[in-house]
Amino acid sequence: MPLPDVTVHATSPGGAAVSFVPTASDAVGVTSLTSAPASGSVFPTGTTTVTVTARDAENNVGSAAFTVTVTPLTSAEYWRYAYFGTAANMGIAADTADPDGDGFDNLFEFVAGLDPTNPASRFSIRLAAVPGAPMDTAIVFNPVFAGRAYVVKYKTNLTDATWMTLTNFSTNDTGSKRTVTDLSASPGSRFYQLKITLP
Repeated sequence: MPLPDVTVHATSPGGAAVSFVPTASDAVGVTSLTSAPASGSVFPTGTTTVTVTARDAENNVGSAAFTVTVTPLTSAEYWRYAYFGTAANMGIAADTADPDGDGFDNLFEFVAGLDPTNPASRFSIRLAAVPGAPMDTAIVFNPVFAGRAYVVKYKTNLTDATWMTLTNFSTNDTGSKRTVTDLSASPGSRFYQLKITLP
């Protein structure tokens, strides 16, 4: 008796849940399906052998062993799976896709910690004057999340070859909002860039 196919669905960075999905042809006559370990079990990283048993209406039993190999998901793959149900970098889950139409692609929303399915989940950055310190400039941005590095860079002219890392500054966090105050600003223009990275 033919057995249903086995499909592995990765559900966490360290394991995968196995479910058994009959194909149209394999499902004919199958009335019950068992496995050891049970369907839906989470397997550790590595290789595990799973035995699947099927029974048809005439009480005929067939079984087969399947090797399940689990490779840990990267943090980006897990993020895609959590939001889109797939770890693949394709379709609406692709790095360059913008499924919520908010102008930020998935790669940015992953790095920034945003919800790629909600257009209201946005990253905001602005410049503000500093009361009592007309030479200083405040760079205000949010949301800020733990586990990410936020580095402010600057240029005095957009034609400059490189962005310089801001070193003379103060930082103040209020909830998920961060204010970085440039304490070394001088007369004339200064352009700012914020770099967000995941370790």
